[in-house]
Amino acid sequence: MRKQYEKVLKEHQEKGNFKELQDYIQSINFITLDARDKNNHGALDPLIFLKGQEARDLADSMIDTLLGKDNSLKIRNAYLKSLDKYLAKREHGEKVGMIHVFKDLMKHPDTSVQEAGDFLLTAVNQSILSLCFSDGQNDGISVDSKITILEINGLNLPTDNRNVDLTSDEKKSLTIMYALGYYCTKFGKQDRTIETIEFFDEAWFFNSTTVGKQILKRMKRVGRSENNFLVFITQSVYDLSSEEDGTGFGSVFAFLEDTEIDAVLNYLKIPNTETTKEWLGNMTMAQCIYLDTFGRKERITVDGMFPEITQLFNTVETKLQAV
Repeated sequence: MRKQYEKVLKEHQEKGNFKELQDYIQSINFITLDARDKNNHGALDPLIFLKGQEARDLADSMIDTLLGKDNSLKIRNAYLKSLDKYLAKREHGEKVGMIHVFKDLMKHPDTSVQEAGDFLLTAVNQSILSLCFSDGQNDGISVDSKITILEINGLNLPTDNRNVDLTSDEKKSLTIMYALGYYCTKFGKQDRTIETIEFFDEAWFFNSTTVGKQILKRMKRVGRSENNFLVFITQSVYDLSSEEDGTGFGSVFAFLEDTEIDAVLNYLKIPNTETTKEWLGNMTMAQCIYLDTFGRKERITVDGMFPEITQLFNTVETKLQAV
């Protein structure tokens, strides 16, 4: 998405047209969390972008995920005490991060705690974990921009139904997911007097793991109480609910998916008849079934009023051509 938006912006700047569209693109805060860029290190560090109990809880979950079965009461007690110490330093203006916590563990008199600190420090080096664990010198991810598009590269999430030990890459990816969940929650509830909206694109990605499901469930609750609007974008109606969370959505735009006509009708509580199947099944491009907050269901057509904006949606790169 970022590449396409920047491409369109460059074209319009060179031609000197569509100034309003240029201003819109330039107002977007694009964040691509790529660990290969050192400027991103620490963007999701709990000690940097969170405070107090939230920072402590997130750091605890992340460390516990990485240590897995090797975590113990003694090790956990040690890193929680260290977290409290460095949270206090951060409150007093010192630029410290999670790396300082790990180095502090290596000074602990107990060998098992030292080994845990050494492992965590080694795991961060030259890995995606540098997004979450840093020396505190970089700024954390901001929640203050009017429009933020957050992209992340390199996640390798486990499937939710696996009963085997997680690989090292999967543990790292889940650690990142924990941090993303806290960021989304913070953005949604930072100021109840300001309306906020969050778009989760390719939302099946979050439903693939227990952690992801917890994030979505938490965000639904935030929406109700904190003046936040959640937009869940997915290819399948089956991603909209689960046995663990039956919370529904107030509004639905259901576009045609040939293999899920029955499922869509059932989800929208529309009688499943040959007539309704045809009503849904013969929709063309830009048409969908709209369920509004009052429970009304109608087929609508979405018209693109500004053709120049359609360029922004050409995000699929392909060499295929129609013949």
